[in-house]
Amino acid sequence: MKNLLDKFKNIFIAMRKRLEPVGRVIKIPFVGYLLLACILNLTLETLSRHSLIKAIIFVGKSPVVFLYNAFIIFVTLSLVLFAKRRVFATVFVCAIWIISAFANFIVLCFRTTPFSAIDVLMIRNIMTMLDKYLTKWQMVLSAVGIVFVIGLLIYLYIRLPKLESKRHPLRASAYVCMCLILIVTLTKVAVETQTVSDNFGNLAYAYNDYGFAYCFSNSIIDVGIAKPSDYSEAAIESIVEDLEYDKGIISDVPQSGMDETDAIEIPEQDIKATSEYPNIIIIQLESIFDVKYMKDFYVSEDPMPMLTKLKENYSSGLFTVPAVGAGTANTEFEVQTGMSTKYFGAGEYPFKTIMTEKSCDSMAYDLKRLGYATAGFHNNDATFYERYIDYSNLGFDVFAGMEHMYMLNYTPRGWAKDDVLDDIMLERMEQTEGRDYITTISVQAHGRYPKKYTHTLTDITSHFEGRHAGDEEKRAAWTYYINMCRETDNMVASLLYKLEKLGEPTVVFMYGDHLPSLSLEQEDLEQISLYQTEWVMWDNIGLESEHKDMMAYQASTYIFNHLGIEGGLMQHFHSKYMQSANQEDYLHKLELLEYDTLYGENYAFDQSNPFLQTDMRLGLRDIYVSDYEVLEDQVLIYGSGFNEFSEVCIDDKSIETTYVNYQTLSVPLREIENGTMLCVAQTGDDHIVLSRTEAIPVTITGLEMLE
Repeated sequence: MKNLLDKFKNIFIAMRKRLEPVGRVIKIPFVGYLLLACILNLTLETLSRHSLIKAIIFVGKSPVVFLYNAFIIFVTLSLVLFAKRRVFATVFVCAIWIISAFANFIVLCFRTTPFSAIDVLMIRNIMTMLDKYLTKWQMVLSAVGIVFVIGLLIYLYIRLPKLESKRHPLRASAYVCMCLILIVTLTKVAVETQTVSDNFGNLAYAYNDYGFAYCFSNSIIDVGIAKPSDYSEAAIESIVEDLEYDKGIISDVPQSGMDETDAIEIPEQDIKATSEYPNIIIIQLESIFDVKYMKDFYVSEDPMPMLTKLKENYSSGLFTVPAVGAGTANTEFEVQTGMSTKYFGAGEYPFKTIMTEKSCDSMAYDLKRLGYATAGFHNNDATFYERYIDYSNLGFDVFAGMEHMYMLNYTPRGWAKDDVLDDIMLERMEQTEGRDYITTISVQAHGRYPKKYTHTLTDITSHFEGRHAGDEEKRAAWTYYINMCRETDNMVASLLYKLEKLGEPTVVFMYGDHLPSLSLEQEDLEQISLYQTEWVMWDNIGLESEHKDMMAYQASTYIFNHLGIEGGLMQHFHSKYMQSANQEDYLHKLELLEYDTLYGENYAFDQSNPFLQTDMRLGLRDIYVSDYEVLEDQVLIYGSGFNEFSEVCIDDKSIETTYVNYQTLSVPLREIENGTMLCVAQTGDDHIVLSRTEAIPVTITGLEMLE
């Protein structure tokens, strides 16, 4: 036994001596960090692809791309040369990469679109909907995991050694600059040789083809629309010179620095809807598509009989959207503005970036010129995708999220049901005297979908044959999905019935925003792609029906042209160029116009932005406080327009509030002091105050306080 141990010892010593040169090479920062970057990159790809085997296949198939991604990681590791605690800095940088890839791993469990930098901006919204995606135990474990990681990093910061030798910041700066110059050069060469692309038409495919490190880094740096190399006043003038669109300033409220006479005169709202100018309703149907396009999937009955009937009798067609499984707001943006999101940064949502600060040409503004009242509705958080800000930059007079809706019902997965939407649209139409433009975003069919059978109001059954036969989790998810589709279809049927009774000339354009997040692959579908849903347009004015396939950003042009209504810049542009034989030239001109009106000099509008932000009202109904009453240890607040999102505020500070009914709220007496000011705010799950009532003074007598 001793001889055997000695033999192993001698082998170990010999191996160590042979490996000593390798060890000395690895200790060279450039070599050691590059090797670490390669190991880290393999880890990131394993997490992103949910498979070590797939990651290894990626390395074998695209070794140059793999090494390029590793060098991106290496550049970030080079920053540790500035740190006194160099070992901890290395661990910290590695942790940031791994956490980002792990976030991508989690995100891809719920949707098709990978994790990108824009998702970090969505963190406030994501926190409000965790309960719809995770169980309580999963949320607890996630919280424990986050605390553990933070605690571990703090421990390592304390325990890991500091650098003993003197730091050389100039040497480190030179080294980092050299790395940055090299990565910029490599990126330029990689793009020019098409080793990677800087234009992600499909984010999921890009992550798969070009690697996580490059795509995620690109999503951090690449925001907005890059200035086209040929952008100039002459280039824009050559595009718009034959387009007869209105450039006048439009605003329902004079803005600071603008005289009332500067704005165009908006017709009074006593003009009734006519067949020439009917009410226009746009409904974006969350995750809705016809399951007849699914291979080997069979249902007990048509999940959406109303939409099927509409497609048979009215204009309809395929609808190409910019997202799959997620990205509702990007389809919404394209329909409302006539612009394409493909020119924005990787995974970017314009609703989260430029639209929070810039107004632009849109269907709402164009229809306001004709005297239309404009309103938007969404039975989810008004703050999601910043709609409570964006819609005022899109020309809407009114916007109501779920915080300003009443009698909400909820799905088993916690989303608000769509059965509230038909009534709120009719309520808006009854409020106004003239023509209405209404855009509505549904939410009921939103994922995540259950993996076990879940009871629903309707009872449509389904089953798979072929490659998914016997997969009970998939069957349960799809069965739940089609039953949610049926309830949304019922809302559509109810709306159209009420519109028929109302008798006003009206057009309703409906479309699916993207396919559901049910791990669909192209081989699961027939006759459509992963980026196609359908559209249909109902009317009661006798429009001729036709079949037409279109891009989402061409929808507004189709609607205006089909109705014979004068549109704005984008509608005139698409009308002239979209049938061009040179589609590449058409799309490049579109990119130039988008850059010009959102980021450039606004040459298309004589170097000024005529679309002034509206003074948008949140909610349809007046909410007010009329009185209060002390009752034992409670104070009852009386008024009107309250719902479960109403919160009593004392001196602008929210206090514990109990919703009693539409006219009554209750708060603890201990929360109120004499002489304070009381109001009611409509507040979402993310605690952003959307609206407040007028404040009233509170007088609480000493006896009442004592009691």
